[in-house]
Amino acid sequence: MERTRTHNLAVGSVCKLRAETLPTQPPRQPHSHRANQQPSRQPHSHRANRGSYLRMLDPTQNHALRLCLGAYRTSPASSICVETNEPPLYFRRKKLSLQYCLKLSCNYNNPAYATVFNSKFHSVFERKPTQLPPLAIHVSGDLQAIGFKKSDVITSSIATTPPWLLTRPAVNFTLHCSDKSNTPPEIFKHHFHELCHEFKNYYRIFTDGFKEGIRVAAAVVLNE
Repeated sequence: MERTRTHNLAVGSVCKLRAETLPTQPPRQPHSHRANQQPSRQPHSHRANRGSYLRMLDPTQNHALRLCLGAYRTSPASSICVETNEPPLYFRRKKLSLQYCLKLSCNYNNPAYATVFNSKFHSVFERKPTQLPPLAIHVSGDLQAIGFKKSDVITSSIATTPPWLLTRPAVNFTLHCSDKSNTPPEIFKHHFHELCHEFKNYYRIFTDGFKEGIRVAAAVVLNE
């Protein structure tokens, strides 16, 4: 026991001696060439969010799409997105941002309208390119790319009465009780004239819609 204690004390003394004889490192001084370097001028669309934050979501999407396809782990992520008809998250974020701004552009009374379309901080973030820019600067380049102009937007307003306070319309489904393939047209005409007689003091508005391929048409007729 005494020999082991003596050995430990000797080892501790040697370690302490070596630590005291080692030269102490001076504090790190900032390099002058680093301080003089200008930060990289990246587009605002790439600086809107920290790349490391957004890249954390990409493996989740890739893993889910691989499970759906049964693809190998070595399959390229771009090929998997093509096979599943799913856009990468980068394009999806851009699409959602543009959709929100386009919807916001037609409502001047929205509190967020001024911050997006009348932003006063462009020069501030131009001087600080490493800072995360707001949505106004983030989508400005994309709005210009699609040819967006505020003068071409038709303004709209939100109704003062909430939808849940409106009177629910009463719909009469009498003409939908029979199948067209098994019911003669005369019966439908008879029911139609009965409805016209029952609601003779109402306005008659006739609507119809048509679709063929990618073409769609609609018509409204008001008989005053």
